[in-house]
Amino acid sequence: DELYRTTRGKDGKPERNAFLGEQVLTAALLDVSSPERKKIYFLGGHGELRPEDADPNRGLSLVRDQLRLRNFDVESIDLTVARAIPEKASLLVAVAPQGRFEPKEQELLRQYLSTNAGRLILFLAPGLSASALGLDEVLLDWGILVDDDVVVDVGNGNMTEDGDLIIGAFQPHPITKTLLDFGLTLRLGATRTVRPDPGRALGGTLTTLTLAATSPTAWGERSYRDRVPVRYDPGVDIRPLPGMEPKDRLGVVTAATLKLFPVMRSRATAMVGLDAPAAAIELLARAKAETGGGVEAFELMKRIGMEFVLRNIPDTREPLDSTPPWYVLIELVSGEPGAADSAMERLLSHAFETGLINDAAIAQNDAQRAAFWKVREEQSAAQKPEGGGWKHDVSVPLSRIADFLEEATAAVERFHPGARVSAFGHVGDGNIHYDVLCPLGGDLKAFLARWEQGSQIVHDIVARYDGSISAEHGLGRLKTEEARRYKSPLEIRTMQAVRLAIDPHRIMNPAVLF
Repeated sequence: DELYRTTRGKDGKPERNAFLGEQVLTAALLDVSSPERKKIYFLGGHGELRPEDADPNRGLSLVRDQLRLRNFDVESIDLTVARAIPEKASLLVAVAPQGRFEPKEQELLRQYLSTNAGRLILFLAPGLSASALGLDEVLLDWGILVDDDVVVDVGNGNMTEDGDLIIGAFQPHPITKTLLDFGLTLRLGATRTVRPDPGRALGGTLTTLTLAATSPTAWGERSYRDRVPVRYDPGVDIRPLPGMEPKDRLGVVTAATLKLFPVMRSRATAMVGLDAPAAAIELLARAKAETGGGVEAFELMKRIGMEFVLRNIPDTREPLDSTPPWYVLIELVSGEPGAADSAMERLLSHAFETGLINDAAIAQNDAQRAAFWKVREEQSAAQKPEGGGWKHDVSVPLSRIADFLEEATAAVERFHPGARVSAFGHVGDGNIHYDVLCPLGGDLKAFLARWEQGSQIVHDIVARYDGSISAEHGLGRLKTEEARRYKSPLEIRTMQAVRLAIDPHRIMNPAVLF
């Protein structure tokens, strides 16, 4: 009978009316072929919907059965009494909790998600704020805001007569692939807005993405408890924020992913000689392709900077047998023993064969690695005995670094013949320390008097390449007024508003920023 769905006939006898063998056999095959079934734990203890409950309104037994047919083990766990979340938990699911997660439970979730690289799906019904559930801090850790509202959509066809919400806007993602491929929509009951935290810093290892969103006519009604006719109240109800994706839509399903990095078990460091910055950009692209993201460092240095180091910094030596126009310090890492060394050898071998580089040395021990890094890290200090200079901390798009260096150097040399340009920096970030030193034997006072004009030449070129005049070290006092030349009025007003909000009496670094 496991292979058939049966119902009672008119005579009261069971009748087979659906063959389930395909599902059962598939589950059996998966059970045999998979050495270990993944475990899904449904959280309990807070009034959640339960997988063992067959009630059609409150139970999740059908969900449980479908998961088991797909070769998952399904169990329940009550965090109010559990001392730990099982290490073998592949996924935690909490469906409509009604009670507060206590601090101990919150910490268990944090440890599971961070230390154990776990996964959690939360279905949070309207009616209780994230704070009341004790989940607001956990959600903020992951860059997610859950608003205390109910989504209302007055657009034609966006809600059913029963008040269910129709969702048809999805972002590409493995979770939404089937919905997008078949043009499906979601029909949801009472729904709240869930969105990426706009105050979360961009970049880094945390990524948030709105997977499902409303139509542009929806809003989050915050007065839903008042039992009055709903209407949109500006400044009270929730509307999409400008600049947030998807544009003009409220999120109702949001995913957060933390990119983790394996423990490094091998590292390879090399110093490479090449003829031009364009070759360095090509070498970086090859290094990324060779390692699949294992490029730990990629530092570009001009020959003149190397000469400054060898002349002015004790206990340094020429890292290569030759004296190329440009150097690159490369460091590759891998989670596999010996993999970084093999990748470095393949990378450099191919680069030699294609003429991309003309010299290279791979560090054979920690002392050689430290020596390579010393000539890079002493680039700034080595300039001091050479006299003063115009310092620039700039960034440009990676694809424009070579063009910038060529154009800026030509422009500087036309403006002040004999000026010595020492360029070095983190190529992978598009960051270049572009320093212009006084000519040998030149009038230092007269040279420094032209700093403002010379810097404007460099920064104008940076701006034309859609770069930044302050890449690593901020604007500070020195560049506050200069930034007005390159930032739009909107950017300046935004910075002023932020400054006023956090420092209305201007007591924190009063001379800095606008």
